[in-house]
Amino acid sequence: MKRLIVLTFKVVLLACAGLIVLSGVMIVRTLGLNQGQMSVGAVAPPAFDSMQAAKRLSGAIQIPTITHDDPTRFNASAFQRLRAYLEQTYPTAHAVMSKEVISGHSLLYEWKGKDKTLAPILLAAHLDVVPPVSPERWQHDPFSGTIEGGFIHGRGSLDDKASVTAILQAIELLATADYRPQRTILIAFGHDEERGGIKGAAKIAELLAQRKVELEFVLDEGTAVLEAIVPGVSQPVAMIGIAEKGYVSFELTAESRGGHSSMPPRITAAGRAARAIARLEESPMPARIDGATAALLERLAPEMPFIERAAIANQWLAAPMLTKRLTARPSSNAGVRTTMAATILQAGDKENSLATHARAVVNFRILPGDTVKEVEAYLKGTIDDPRVRIAKLDGATEPSKISSPSTPQFRLLERTARETIAGALVAPGLVVAQTDSRHYSELTDQIYRFMPVRMNRADLMRVHGIDERISIESYAEAIRFYYQLIKNAAIDEAKTASQ
Repeated sequence: MKRLIVLTFKVVLLACAGLIVLSGVMIVRTLGLNQGQMSVGAVAPPAFDSMQAAKRLSGAIQIPTITHDDPTRFNASAFQRLRAYLEQTYPTAHAVMSKEVISGHSLLYEWKGKDKTLAPILLAAHLDVVPPVSPERWQHDPFSGTIEGGFIHGRGSLDDKASVTAILQAIELLATADYRPQRTILIAFGHDEERGGIKGAAKIAELLAQRKVELEFVLDEGTAVLEAIVPGVSQPVAMIGIAEKGYVSFELTAESRGGHSSMPPRITAAGRAARAIARLEESPMPARIDGATAALLERLAPEMPFIERAAIANQWLAAPMLTKRLTARPSSNAGVRTTMAATILQAGDKENSLATHARAVVNFRILPGDTVKEVEAYLKGTIDDPRVRIAKLDGATEPSKISSPSTPQFRLLERTARETIAGALVAPGLVVAQTDSRHYSELTDQIYRFMPVRMNRADLMRVHGIDERISIESYAEAIRFYYQLIKNAAIDEAKTASQ
């Protein structure tokens, strides 16, 4: 008995020692997450009338440059009117830059730098907008550009005419003050981003490649200044996208003999298609924390409460708990796995007749590290029903490469955000949608995606949704960001002072 007591005591003692060592390791790793945020000095903001700037954006919103799914509905005159409006509204910017019209409607500007040995930067945005959803439900007409209550209302106010006009307004301010760049600045405004950018950004990239242009970096639309969205972080987060997800859709079809609904078969065509979707929803692709999302968590961990910080620092132990928490919300779930959404479901047209044909479309947003081929294999294996026909639709794209958040180019963007966006933390992240930026991947490895615009959860729903709007102050902040970015990236203060 005595020997048993001694043995038990030793086991307990060893267990306690193990727990102490384990706790010590976890604490040391947690305290080691001290990268924190970049310290920056004060910068002098440009002087401009924010209301006048808002009115200029409002004017652009009032021109309905809509991209429809049906290309025959394309309104060329609207894009021509917008081009003329930009020329008239930002005359000094247009005076200092050359302009080329690509594919009839996309715009490529060049503000030539004095030092030809410096690689140019490219700022990208797009001129087109999606059709307004349920316009009768909008507070203001989608193309009114109404300015009310401190907001500029209308389709494109967030996606993406705010970027177009903010970039041009920043150049207008710099050119008016007689700044001249040392580094060449390229501005690319595509006209068909909402349909993949095939005739716009892709053709601009092709032209630049023919000219053997090598870019210092690309900055396109993407993630934004997120307010009360990142779990565990109370401050706004200026999330700079270092990668974007891929895209693929599949059509699922099932057929049956049909007949009267009083004598249905065991599984109808509609039921078979619905069961296929249910299997996909019940067995999603695996979640993992890596790449851009891992970089986001590591950068923000020092700003989080101790428990969250400890989980991020000790993923060798806490990964299951951390993954469970991230997958609990749609917004963070999208950052850790390839997601699937059933977007179309069609079957039947009469309540007492069996549909002979059922059709569904499922859309996948592919996490970097996964591939279209792997998604297709998962889809077929999970549905596991030979009577459901599967066809891949056109337009599939692989995920982008991941641009490093440790490069001088990223640090330049981080510095600019810290200088111009009050109270915001800065972190790399993943863009869960697609942008024109992917078309420039052969011209540089440094591709970043960021809109210097504040958004909360409600604002995220306004993008492609109802009542799209941007606050006047947030829009002014975006202008200040682009102004300072161009100064930081391309203008040598010492050399321009004597001009």
